[in-house]
Amino acid sequence: MGCNASLVRCTDADTIRKSTSGGQFRLDQRRLSIYWTEWVPPETAFRAALLIQRWYRRYRAKLEIKRRYTWSIFQSLEYSGENDQLRLYEFFNALLGHAAEFKSDNKPKVKQDLTRRESLSCLEILKIPVENSYCGVRLTFPLKVGDLELLIDCFKGKREKLHVYYVARILTDAVDILRHQSSVRAASTAFSRQITIVGDLHGQLEDLLVIFYKNGLPGNDNPYVFNGDYVDRGRNSLEVFLLLLACLLVSPENVFLNRGNHEDLIMNARYGFIKEVHSKFKPHASTLLHLIEEVYRFLPLATLIDKKILVAHGGISEGLDLNLLTRTKRSKVVDLTWSDPVKSEGCKPNELRGGGMIFGPDITRTFCQKYQLQMIIRSHECKIEGYEYMHSHKILTIFSASNYYERGSNKGAYVRLLGPDLVPYFTQYTTQPSPRGRVPIRDTPILEVQRAKQRSSHSVDFIVEATCTHSCQSEQHVAIRFPIQVESSAMKELREKIQNSAEQILDLCQQYDIDRTGYISPRDWCQAMEKGTSLCLPWRMLRPSLVPLNTQGLIDYSALFVLEQPERGQLGGDKGGVVDALYRNKSSLEAIFHIMDADHSGTVSIDEFSTTCELLSQYLPSPIPPSTMLELARSIDLNKDGFITLHEFLETFRLVDQAISRTKMAESL
Repeated sequence: MGCNASLVRCTDADTIRKSTSGGQFRLDQRRLSIYWTEWVPPETAFRAALLIQRWYRRYRAKLEIKRRYTWSIFQSLEYSGENDQLRLYEFFNALLGHAAEFKSDNKPKVKQDLTRRESLSCLEILKIPVENSYCGVRLTFPLKVGDLELLIDCFKGKREKLHVYYVARILTDAVDILRHQSSVRAASTAFSRQITIVGDLHGQLEDLLVIFYKNGLPGNDNPYVFNGDYVDRGRNSLEVFLLLLACLLVSPENVFLNRGNHEDLIMNARYGFIKEVHSKFKPHASTLLHLIEEVYRFLPLATLIDKKILVAHGGISEGLDLNLLTRTKRSKVVDLTWSDPVKSEGCKPNELRGGGMIFGPDITRTFCQKYQLQMIIRSHECKIEGYEYMHSHKILTIFSASNYYERGSNKGAYVRLLGPDLVPYFTQYTTQPSPRGRVPIRDTPILEVQRAKQRSSHSVDFIVEATCTHSCQSEQHVAIRFPIQVESSAMKELREKIQNSAEQILDLCQQYDIDRTGYISPRDWCQAMEKGTSLCLPWRMLRPSLVPLNTQGLIDYSALFVLEQPERGQLGGDKGGVVDALYRNKSSLEAIFHIMDADHSGTVSIDEFSTTCELLSQYLPSPIPPSTMLELARSIDLNKDGFITLHEFLETFRLVDQAISRTKMAESL
């Protein structure tokens, strides 16, 4: 550290001369900032260095604590949302299952005569011509590498939207290929000597394009395994999904697409993919969603590389038999798409997510020994560095969507398995969306990158570095802002969750507050928060950011629900509460609507809605007569066209909640 130095200076002067008069300086025609100290003993300098290091380590420790509980908040909220969605689906699926057994007119259901494949071939959407006025890319089928390049340019530049005929054709051609593939596909590296595994992408087109620029397009010498969760949450889910299917059409023997837990319309109803399809292709959204569901149905569940490494989206379970998977309906297997590894031994249901299992190192060890596997590669969980080993390097999690929770929250990564021993080589990256919505990738065609890769590794390195320049320039600034920005985002989502559970939390706090003082101990408060939100978080550590302590060390639990809402005053009256109620329940309301909307047309008929509500009324204390249900459905149909849209459904909820709020206010006066 230079403990014996007597001069600490900050200058770029060409000539600095020390005079003989007690350490004074004379600068040549330049006035600069120079720091001069007297001689410091080495012992003092050493103690100062230790003090600085202690402060620095303490600061880093605080950042690490914040990082860990922030990560815990993000993951707990994510898993809680998935759990709620699965339970909601199971409930409504049971109701709609009963509804399918009878109709209001007691007429039997008419079975469809056409098979699934015949219905696909008769789709009217494939007869839609590509107009001469269409200015977007024009594809030729069967697709070639050049068409794949055109498709990438189309999505990258955000130019003319891809014609609906091309979208439908890519989906139907993909079904033709996938329907003949096994549930567990076998991949070989005998020719390529390598293979690349890509984890969750979640609709982030920027990440997929960075992977292609860094690693090249799929081909005979560059096979890929894409390990599920291509859609939802990101704004370009449809583009990512179509691009991967196009890769499959161009090189079916070198592209392996595994199914993830988000390749399911039930999950898409909550996390945005269905809404995205409706927004981009509204007149044909219902037909496209049926085609997408057909692709989901035939996606393989896992890939076995050289009989050494199993790649599946979620994980394994104690009774999983790879030999039986080929004879099992793919829709019935959830362990491979939902399971998570844990540090504890054994295998039990995954209560956090609501689906699949959690399995320990003993289950992994037994499974690998049974099938003579080196390793299991999975995805399904966001990791800060983009990848993580578990179970003595027998489990590798790879996650490819960078900035998943918030900008700067995590890196994306993919892994290449090299050589006959399949040695893993990781590549990490972080992308940054452009302010204008364009994908921040340099306009160098990917084919040129791939050809340069064959000519010279040096030139490829140069091009690859150029593709990431936009992201890397602000990497240091992002690292400085990351703790504050990511933590504030996590706390914002947590406060929303708390507001959603306010009634349960308040009731629990009042149970602990026997004397009705309005104050409870931190221990009781933590228990109330955990039970009320169903989130297992370090509440004692989060408490200072949520509620203060009084002088007696007690918590005013009512202060938890008094949040700053600067824009609320503009609403006037009780409208703020109505908007809050609508916002809090928006995800659940949308999910309920999409489950009732069985054909994904974006509307629910009066009969469908009244039948579902009639079934729901059986679980109410006072069942509602069918005639009242029909009147209810007609009242929700605001424009009286015989169908209920999502907007009408949400608007009715807003009006009802507003009326309830006014009634409560009148009763309190």
